[in-house]
Amino acid sequence: MVNKSNKINSQSGAWSMILMVVIPLIVVFGGLFLALRFAENGRNKKPEIDYQTEFSSANWSYDVEHNVYYQIGLIYADKPVDEGYESMGIYIPGEYLDCTPSGKKYNCRINKAGEKGGFTGENAPMVLSVNTPGYSAQEAPNSYDYNTVAEYIEAGMVYLYPGCRGRYGSSDGRSKMMAKVADYAQGAPWGITDLKAAVRYVRYNTEEIPGNSEAIYAFGHSGGGAQGAILGASGDSELYAAYLDNIGAKMKNRNGEEISDAIQGVMAWNPITALDIANEAYEWNMGRFSRSEGWESELSGLMAEDYRIYVNSLGLEEDGKVLVLDTIDSGSYYNYFMGEMSKSLTNYLHDNFNSAREMKEYIDSLSWAEFSEETGTAKVTDLKGFVQKEKPASKAIAAFDGLERGQTENKLFGVQENEAMHFDERLYEILKANTEKLGKHSGYKDYTREFERDFSLNDSLGKSVLLRSLMYNPMFYLTDVYSQKKCECDENKNDAVVAKNWRIRTGLSQGDTASTTEINLKLALENYGGLTVDFATVWGEGHTEAERAGSASGNFIGWIRELEK
Repeated sequence: MVNKSNKINSQSGAWSMILMVVIPLIVVFGGLFLALRFAENGRNKKPEIDYQTEFSSANWSYDVEHNVYYQIGLIYADKPVDEGYESMGIYIPGEYLDCTPSGKKYNCRINKAGEKGGFTGENAPMVLSVNTPGYSAQEAPNSYDYNTVAEYIEAGMVYLYPGCRGRYGSSDGRSKMMAKVADYAQGAPWGITDLKAAVRYVRYNTEEIPGNSEAIYAFGHSGGGAQGAILGASGDSELYAAYLDNIGAKMKNRNGEEISDAIQGVMAWNPITALDIANEAYEWNMGRFSRSEGWESELSGLMAEDYRIYVNSLGLEEDGKVLVLDTIDSGSYYNYFMGEMSKSLTNYLHDNFNSAREMKEYIDSLSWAEFSEETGTAKVTDLKGFVQKEKPASKAIAAFDGLERGQTENKLFGVQENEAMHFDERLYEILKANTEKLGKHSGYKDYTREFERDFSLNDSLGKSVLLRSLMYNPMFYLTDVYSQKKCECDENKNDAVVAKNWRIRTGLSQGDTASTTEINLKLALENYGGLTVDFATVWGEGHTEAERAGSASGNFIGWIRELEK
């Protein structure tokens, strides 16, 4: 007969022995695991740094040869994610400062009466460089280069060169490190947030920095032109408040008064904006003339038709009349659009030919245009003929929000969970409503689930990709077409202080975006009221700093001079 008590005691003894061995092992290995985790977190955690963001008047450097005072490495926010990008350089004509040596630096005070290029140390306008192709990051200057600023300094202007975060992906090196710190791509809306913070920093220190900080003009090309346009349209937008607070931007001056981030003007060459409708505009203007078969052709036609619906919702006016598309290729908007191209062609003729006969000979070589010797004007008569010869589509469908998330702009909206994001809600609705129709074509894949997943993901401040795409769209601030529900607003938070002066130039032959992008922006600015808009499309020019004559920088400087004289 088995003694149950002995058996139980024996089992208890065995368990005790096991526990005596296992528990210490758990403690040892558990402690080792936690130590390793803490060490890893210590490597990944951004160290607490007491950033010195106060501007010092005793820290100027001096280029004696060219008479330029400058400071670089100025961190413009109290809680930057990356000081290599969230810092700036400021460059001043020597006439605007009275300085004394202070070691290797100079201690300076503003000379308001100092003159250069017709301006003074008190009223000199400031130019703000935005060099961010494809909405990329702009690294802050870490050394001095006179050639970068020479033309503007000689013109008597103060040059601002802020770094800013921007779009990049896993192939760009820095992204894996940055993913541990904030949103994966560091794209929208962080780039504009940084530029706004830089503007606020300059105004916070307006007593120490020469020039008129109320007369700031942003300038840039392509993605830089786009970000300049966004900065110009979104002045003091409440939607950026949480983002500015997140990086410790200067929100109030030393007297406790609110600082504005609205700017005075924008110079934009080929600004690729309005990304929420850019896919559909691309197909209306260009894509449908090259996508000849299969599901791509079917989808292109659907997108072009959706662009017609969008245009009719905008309510853009010319001479008091609302511009509409009655069909894809007819209506007052179509006529206006063709008229802009005809104006561009007419300008080209008068810029490059000496007689009406030479102009006519040039036009006769084109099957999609005609020329009037009586009026000396040209007319583009066939959009398809023009596009196929002068402006062929260079991007696959969809041109900006790629169906496989492979376009540059997909990475602009990435978050930690997803490096590249869908953002075009209109394209999603088209795909969803036409799944069966598109599915009849071989090779088509249903992409709607990918769109739905991306729309459900928020950035580190809890904002959706749909809202962030609107924050990066000048048309959002200039028109009333976007509903409060779409911008996740309880009130009209798309209200903003819009820059008063705009100069826009675009190469008409570029295949990078539809010509509707700049034309719609021009119309929206004119309809907004109270703004000056200097607009031109440049015939025969592509995705460049397109100008009818002269240099891009020279024309920009001349434009500011006319406004600020």
